[in-house]
Order: sequence, then structure tokens, then C-alpha cells
Amino acid sequence: MKTNRIFAEDIKACPKCGSTDFYQDLAGGEDYMELVGIACNNCGEYYPTERGWINKDKEPTDIDENKAEKE
Repeated sequence: MKTNRIFAEDIKACPKCGSTDFYQDLAGGEDYMELVGIACNNCGEYYPTERGWINKDKEPTDIDENKAEKE
């Protein structure tokens, strides 16, 4: 059975409770910030970004850091 993942980029309201109030989960430093996911302030459900979900278990590499500097 195929499941459809819900990513932060795809939602305007929380699919679980309907709230539109979200907390943004950001990662990075002073020079570069990236959205990793959002959490609903009402029910607490967490939705990662597609890139954040793909990279969740991956350690940063020099290639990733160089790409981040160019973006």
C-alpha cells in the first residue's frame, strides 16, 4: 500500500486539526537559514519539508555545505 507524505511546502492548514498557526523549525547559522519543517501550534503535529525529510538521517557533507553557500 502506498502512503502519501504531507510536506510543509504543501499545506496551508494543518490536515489533523485545521489550524493555520504554525511554528517554523529553522536550521543553519547567521549567514544561512533553512526551513526544516513546521509544527502546528494547536495540536503539535510536525510536518517536515521534503528536503528536511530526505536529509533527516544524513550527516552534512562538504558537497551539501558548498551547495548551501551558493543558494
